[in-house]
Amino acid sequence: MNLSELSEDASLQTVEGKAEEVQNSSSKGGELFDLNSLPPGYRFNPTDAEIIVFYLRKKIDHQSLPPNKIIEVNLYGYDPDELAARYEPSGNDEWFYFTPRERKYRNGQRPNRSIGEGYWKATGADKEIKFEDRTVGYRKALVFYRGSAQNGVKTNWIMHEFTVAKPPGPPRRSGVNDMR
Repeated sequence: MNLSELSEDASLQTVEGKAEEVQNSSSKGGELFDLNSLPPGYRFNPTDAEIIVFYLRKKIDHQSLPPNKIIEVNLYGYDPDELAARYEPSGNDEWFYFTPRERKYRNGQRPNRSIGEGYWKATGADKEIKFEDRTVGYRKALVFYRGSAQNGVKTNWIMHEFTVAKPPGPPRRSGVNDMR
């Protein structure tokens, strides 16, 4: 999937772990915006609702985004250590990514969260995210395990996956990809 054409099959991920300094610029409508030029004390630290409403929903709807530190990358193509070495965190050992989600099975509902040498495993129930008294999305916590599902070793990497709530209306046609 082309990341510049994210559809409702997209999600926003935040990954927490160790930081390594690499770069600190963001794309704003095709131009580069240096978030380090902001005065001291300003941080990219959106709430869960702000992530859904002002970033993920706008990205899915192909609207322009405010300056941000969200990187477009196929998260499931990299080990979390590789991503940490490649991109600078937005602060507090935290990275934000726009990434497509793919299904594990063509006609199934489960997302594929495996990566070459490991996999992301969901932990706990989804957290409902509300904005102005309506549900706008969900947050799911995932932990990275190295190895296969049968004998994976838990790591300290934690990811929060944000998805947009399905809009009200008639159900979608069978075969339409609704992974978001």
